[in-house]
Formats: sequence, structure tokens, C-alpha cells
Amino acid sequence: MERFEIDDPNQVIELQKYKQLLASWPMLVLSSNFSNATAIAVDDATRMKTMYGPNVSTFTYQSMWVAAGYYDELWPLMQDLVQFGDFFLKNGDGTYANYTGYCSQVAQGGGRPDVTPENYPRCLGYYWNWCNVTAIDWYVNKVMRAMVADERGKPYNFDGIFLDNSDNFNPPRGSPTHCDVKAARLDVHIKLGKMFQQFNKWPVYSFSPSPAERDAIWDAGVGFTKFYEYFSPSLASMKQLYDDTEMGLPTIVHAPTGVKRHPAIHLLDALAAFLIASGGAPHAYFQYSAANWVVDGSWKWNSLFDTDYGKAVGPPMVTHYGLMELARSGSASFKVRSSA
Repeated sequence: MERFEIDDPNQVIELQKYKQLLASWPMLVLSSNFSNATAIAVDDATRMKTMYGPNVSTFTYQSMWVAAGYYDELWPLMQDLVQFGDFFLKNGDGTYANYTGYCSQVAQGGGRPDVTPENYPRCLGYYWNWCNVTAIDWYVNKVMRAMVADERGKPYNFDGIFLDNSDNFNPPRGSPTHCDVKAARLDVHIKLGKMFQQFNKWPVYSFSPSPAERDAIWDAGVGFTKFYEYFSPSLASMKQLYDDTEMGLPTIVHAPTGVKRHPAIHLLDALAAFLIASGGAPHAYFQYSAANWVVDGSWKWNSLFDTDYGKAVGPPMVTHYGLMELARSGSASFKVRSSA
């Protein structure tokens, strides 16, 4: 029988150690024939909030660019492409661009090879056309509004939503859709964030914005958390995290233990880089795990998460080696150390 981790008493005990709980996309949509996903997500998040209380922030999930057919607020649009066809992106040959990842993740990771778009049409996703302002308004005020509050406008009892793929909007090569892509992405982030504010929900945007885009959202009065999808202990990643936390931007870094798109990163390296770059910022969070359905011992509590590392006494410092030192070391051309 399929069930959430929070239905397992042993998992309940483990999860209460964390400060934030973010649910993935609703795995139980398979048991509902890939339908009713909004209600499933809301039930998941509100039950976690009730279970763990005000000291643990709970979030549900939504893919910001992929228009998934398992959302009841979306499926009728995908079935009426005469009226709503311009809400979704087309390829150069006139076919609709589609995403099959929700089908394949269940098929491969969940051991259900029968889950295909042919057998489960609603596991398929199209891609939102953010060049269409009407599509943006529908997404914000219909699809996402249903996930944060009931029909009477009463906010659901959970803290926010993790918005996956929030900066991936880009029409396919040869697509008939054209617009200022950066401006369109910015429009969605701001409108969605302002709608969330009305219902006391906090957005976690999974994206890598330019400093200008980040600041534009911030300056528009929209608070958000920036999620680093694949954080690595590199100088570039650490500089970016330091700049974000210095301006007071809440952050979550995700260091992968091993996924197809990224090599594994050792916990000690990832955590050290996070601690140095964030400097103990009050709303900087560390996540160490694999991707969906990868059974490799990840998602487990580690004593390093609960260690008191003290407070940074100053910003991190970068020391560059000279050419002779670099030749002798045969490795990195820099080292980073904390001034703590």
C-alpha cells in the first residue's frame, strides 16, 4: 500500500529533528490515477504542519515551468487546446513541447514500467508559455491560488511552496513563441510572490538568477528563499552564497550525494563550504541528499547537522597561490578559509 513517509511512525520521529520539511511532488498521485494532485499536496503539507507544530516550517511542491496534467486545475486546459493552446509552448514543427519525467520517475524509480503517457495520459506535462500574460495570470490566480487557500480565501495551514524549475522558461529552438524571456520570468516570480503574500505563504524558488534579477524581485517587495539545486564546494558557489546571505536573502543549498546529472559530493566538503560561505546566517539551510527515489542512504540524519560550530567573526578570506606554489601543489589555484 502506498503511503507518505509521515504515515510511518519511525519516519515521524526522524523528521522532527529538522527545521524545515519540504515534500516532493505528490507521489500518491499514482494511487489516484494521476489526478487530484492539489488536494493531495495540501493534505500532505497541512498534516506535517499539524504534526510538527510552529517550530518546523513545512512546504509542499510545484513545478513552476512544467504544466503537469495531474493537477485538476490544469487538465481541462490541456484538453481544450483550441481555447487554451497559446498557454503552452510549441516546438518548431508545431507540436506541443512536453515533459515525460513524471511518468519515467514513477516507472523507473517506483518500479512501475507500465506508467507511460499512453497508459497514464495525465502523467504528461506541457510547458507554460510565460510570453502570454493571460497564461501567467491563470497560473497564479487559478492553479497556484488553489494550492494556498480554500475557495473562501482561508489560507491553508502550512508555510509555503517549493517552486521547482522556476527559471527554466525558454521557448524551444524554432518555436513560434518569442518575447523578452528574462522579463517574462521576472513577471511570474513577482506576481506569484505577491499572491503568496496575501495568504501568508513563502516561496522557495529553485533558480540561479543574476544579481539584477534577484534584486528586482527583492525590490518589488517579494520575499523568497533561493534554492541552490546543485551546490558544490567551489569558489564560484561559495562567492554566490556569501553574496546572497550578506544581503539577507534566505537560502537553501542542496549538495547531491549522487545523481545522474551530477557527481557525488562528500558531506564534509559540502558542509564546510556551506558553513564558510553562509557564515552562520540565520536563514541559511543545508540539504544533503540524492534525487527522487535514489536509495543510497541519503535523507538520513547526521550528527554534523546538529553540531554547534560557533559564530563567524568575519567574512571568509580567499588566498591565491603564486605560480610556483601552484606548480608544486599540482591542484587548486586558490584556497578558502574562514576567519572564524
